[in-house]
Amino acid sequence: MHTDNHFNHLCETLRPDAILPYKEIAGRSLSLHFFDPARRAPSAGAAPPPPAGRPAVLFIHGGGWINNGPRVVYPWLDTFARLGLAAFGLEYRLSRPRTPEELARGENEFASVLDCVRDARSAMRHLRRHAASLGIDPQKIVAGGGSAGAHLAATTTLLDGALFDEPGESVSESAAAQALILHYPVIDTSPAGYGCARLGPRWRELSPLHTVRPGLPPTLLFHGEADTTTPVAGAKQFAAAMSAAGNRCDFHPHPTGTHGYLKHNRQIFDEAVSIQTAFLRSLSFI
Repeated sequence: MHTDNHFNHLCETLRPDAILPYKEIAGRSLSLHFFDPARRAPSAGAAPPPPAGRPAVLFIHGGGWINNGPRVVYPWLDTFARLGLAAFGLEYRLSRPRTPEELARGENEFASVLDCVRDARSAMRHLRRHAASLGIDPQKIVAGGGSAGAHLAATTTLLDGALFDEPGESVSESAAAQALILHYPVIDTSPAGYGCARLGPRWRELSPLHTVRPGLPPTLLFHGEADTTTPVAGAKQFAAAMSAAGNRCDFHPHPTGTHGYLKHNRQIFDEAVSIQTAFLRSLSFI
């Protein structure tokens, strides 16, 4: 997959201002990569820090649930921080492909993708639990991401129930976002979408398309018409379902965009930043 030199350069040269642990699980510490707006030159139209704390964004990397890390979303985190948002990149447990022996026994990746979902929801609760010390407004948190990361962002808000939360973890704080920003998301995990072969017969439980209901937060959705990885049909159906349920969904299809297209071209990247800025401004987040 082609990613232009500008985006790659930013991934390699940008650095978080802090790496903050948010969860200990199975002997491993998981962290948030924090881009502090107070330490970055503001972009045009950036908001000053409000008395109630800054808005925040949790932005989640893609990679089919099995690879990559927070570094691949550093360019997005930087743009959010320059707008005045406290921006956090999520480190989560990566799902692993099943072995041939496990596949022969009919096992699938549902359990380990569920771990990814639980990590995203844990992180949202961590931000709310520590909002005062982080200087953020717990009522203005955006969840976003690309591809499988956009799926995890959506699951913080569209899924509900004990299955999706870490066993034994406090759920006194909500995991739901006040807004969603989704880049070419894994939005439909049915056989017509992406991930069904990995998730098996329980795919519907983790499918944002199949969990749309009234009362969901405003959503900004980017998807390419030429995406052969996560089919655009699912994004169109999601946008229609959101509208039918009375929810705001700003859908921006790109006529020639392939999977990951927002990273492929500097002009398209900058246009996406402008659209995201306008969306956040419409919600009084900036």
